[in-house]
Amino acid sequence: MISPAQITHLKLHGPIGAKDFAIMRSNMTLLYDLDLEDTECSIIPENAFLDKKVLMNVKLPRELLIIQENAFRGCSSLKGTLTLPEGVTTIGWAAFQGCSSLEEVVLSPALEVIRGYAFEGCTSLQQEITFPQNFTSIGEYAFANCRNLTGTLKFNSEVYMFM
Repeated sequence: MISPAQITHLKLHGPIGAKDFAIMRSNMTLLYDLDLEDTECSIIPENAFLDKKVLMNVKLPRELLIIQENAFRGCSSLKGTLTLPEGVTTIGWAAFQGCSSLEEVVLSPALEVIRGYAFEGCTSLQQEITFPQNFTSIGEYAFANCRNLTGTLKFNSEVYMFM
């Protein structure tokens, strides 16, 4: 029998909840490749993978709508391109803060809100950010210290900056 501490790759199916995320964060200490695409999960909960420094690759649930605060904060090995599923509307406070190996984020066309510090310290992001048509608000320092971003940030006229 394999103990959770030995799991490095994980692909899940069906419904998952806060307890499942807590087990992945705390008990699966070597987990670096995670596929949640086929799970029934609309919310990545607060602190789901907080400071999980070994996590390198993640595929988010297709049904995902909200990424709560600190969900991936401090996942400094998370790398490559992170594609947000089409239904994601909200990225919580500091959700990806300190994900310093992340190179690109593909925003959801349904995205409306990015809270403060969401991508702060994502120093490897190398892209131009294009906000979707329905995007309405961005929090303070959402992209602070992302020194490799390029181009011009373009918002529609109704965007609200909140602190």
